[in-house]
Amino acid sequence: DGPTIYKTTDCSRTWQSVYAEGRPDQRLVAIATDVQHSNVLYGALVGGDILMSNDSGSSWRIVKRFGFNVEDLVVDTGTPGRIYVATYKNGIFRSDDRGTTWVDVSTGFNSFTGSTQFYRLVINPSRRNSLFWISKYGILRSDDAGATWSDLKLITPPGSVNIYAFAV
Repeated sequence: DGPTIYKTTDCSRTWQSVYAEGRPDQRLVAIATDVQHSNVLYGALVGGDILMSNDSGSSWRIVKRFGFNVEDLVVDTGTPGRIYVATYKNGIFRSDDRGTTWVDVSTGFNSFTGSTQFYRLVINPSRRNSLFWISKYGILRSDDAGATWSDLKLITPPGSVNIYAFAV
């Protein structure tokens, strides 16, 4: 069997299954809540399916099938309806309408060797439209929701160390 999503409404005393994936080769890589609408939930399966529930998990639908491996899904708490999906080798995608349409915002990665090899995606909570992409290259930053990217200058040369942890 594949992954299952459980829900509790009583401080973890009881749990109820709200989603069960039948494909055994899939695993859930992320689950997130829309902070503007707490009944809206998102999930990402490693195979590229993006799930959405509008009713606190009672029902789910696939809003996007990327067709390649997805590693993370992050909801932007500063911009209603905005979701980012990170892939290991295919870059980063953004939806501004709760998953209906998607745009590849990693086109600026071409200047940074190894930047599509994903390790971590972090939203900057102190600056609207700002995010960090941690990859084989190093740390990239965008202050315009992924339209453009710049690298943070580190002590080590780009690509010489792997950065697996990052927080703001």
